[in-house]
Amino acid sequence: HTYTSASVMSEKNVQYGYYEVRARPMNSAGSSSFWFQTAPWDAPKGVDGPIGNEIDVFELAGKAPGFERKLNITLHGSKPVDAKRQHFQVGAAYLTPWNLVDAMHVYGLEWDEQRITVYLDGVPVRWVENTCWRWPMRLIFDSETMPEWMGMPKDADLPSTFRVDYVHAWR
Repeated sequence: HTYTSASVMSEKNVQYGYYEVRARPMNSAGSSSFWFQTAPWDAPKGVDGPIGNEIDVFELAGKAPGFERKLNITLHGSKPVDAKRQHFQVGAAYLTPWNLVDAMHVYGLEWDEQRITVYLDGVPVRWVENTCWRWPMRLIFDSETMPEWMGMPKDADLPSTFRVDYVHAWR
């Protein structure tokens, strides 16, 4: 299939603070995501390590079977192993008591030098020690298909819209 999707990326890098969005995922098997990433063109010269680091506040697939209530939270990082950089990830799915497409919800990320915490409607649902997410990153919203993970959207579910009411950021 040929699908059209969208992505919005901050013009400038951000680092540390509290970021909050009020959003509702697409009512399809497509992914609705809010995340941060260090892009290759943003890496400081002479520094090996931050490229590809990600903080996925959420990757939601509102109507994909088994994903209706899953808040997928994943952090991707890299660490030195034998003079090379090795990718690793820390992730989990938080199971909500409701289908995420049924209403708008407030998703938050508190990010500082020691800890990264994800909130859903003001309640902390996941935290990790900040072991390598100490570089400025781009704030990103996107929708896309992830066939191997979430399946493909059904034609009857399209068009489908990922809605974001607001983005707030505090440093």
